[in-house]
Amino acid sequence: MNAEEVMEANARLISASPELFDALKDLVEETADMLTWGCEPDVIRNARAALAKAKGEGA
Repeated sequence: MNAEEVMEANARLISASPELFDALKDLVEETADMLTWGCEPDVIRNARAALAKAKGEGA
């Protein structure tokens, strides 16, 4: 990718970020509700960390 393509890709990602955030949040909440055995898989933990970081709560 050249610099212009990277800038365009970044702009698309930034533009879609509110929808991506909401979709991931909904997915985590729905999936977590389905988990009844009391443990949280790494994928859910990683998604929660990404959401926290996006809200300025993570490193």
